[in-house]
Amino acid sequence: KNKEDFNLRTSESLIKENFEAEFSAFVQKEIVLIVKQNDTFTKLIKPYVKNNRIRQQIINSINKEFDLKKLNVGQKILLYVFNLDDKNEISKIIIPLNFNTDLVVEKNNHDSNYYVNKINLPITTDLVAQKYSISNSLFEDGRKANVPLTILAEAIRLYSFDIDFQRDIRKGNKLEIMYKV
Repeated sequence: KNKEDFNLRTSESLIKENFEAEFSAFVQKEIVLIVKQNDTFTKLIKPYVKNNRIRQQIINSINKEFDLKKLNVGQKILLYVFNLDDKNEISKIIIPLNFNTDLVVEKNNHDSNYYVNKINLPITTDLVAQKYSISNSLFEDGRKANVPLTILAEAIRLYSFDIDFQRDIRKGNKLEIMYKV
């Protein structure tokens, strides 16, 4: 029985290895590049796009929508790569331009050209409600309750017209605050 289990496990391993080797070209990998001092876009993608013509086509497509000289140090660039015949083929590049806009470069499989689109990302906000008791001060107890500094400062500023923080607030008073994140 042990020999049969071993043979079964061995054949399963071989099947899995052959499957992975056969279909690795269909598995897309995400590669995150971070722009460093003195990096150029060409330098960043060169290890993944060996063909000069294709690399230049990608760069020209992007430069129509965004000046690649304006990449910032620390900026992320996402590459989506297939490995075909030991050659990397980029299927998509995403360059976040700001908090709500991405530049997306995608390869069209019909004509093998790369096309660029600016995508506006939906902005979502969540409402957060926090309630806490005041034992020391509105500010100190708010910090202990993990209320963001900007929210605390704004709440104190808003209430400062109506409340004397020295005389009106007592130990045990409760504050409930709702804000967007």
